[in-house]
Amino acid sequence: LREINSEAEKMIDQQQFLKVYSKGVDLLPRLGRRGIAVLCYILYKLSPGHITVMVDYNEAVERFPNLKGDGFYVGIKELLDYGVIAQKSGKMPIYFKRICI
Repeated sequence: LREINSEAEKMIDQQQFLKVYSKGVDLLPRLGRRGIAVLCYILYKLSPGHITVMVDYNEAVERFPNLKGDGFYVGIKELLDYGVIAQKSGKMPIYFKRICI
């Protein structure tokens, strides 16, 4: 049994992962469905070793149809208001840094 567990642990440890801070997990129940959808999109876009991501409205809506219309911007605002993400200074396209979850 230990051999099987050891092999499973190796397989999991070799896969890419995101670090989730326990403080950030406390915010999840407070986020609305659009905030969670945008967060999932941002985490999907996040490259290993990077803390900045460029978001694309059209791509986000394609992956999460409930973000159509103002849903995307409502979700972004919610994440900004809770301090989960921070907007990088500059013009469009929108880049975000300091993803705190």
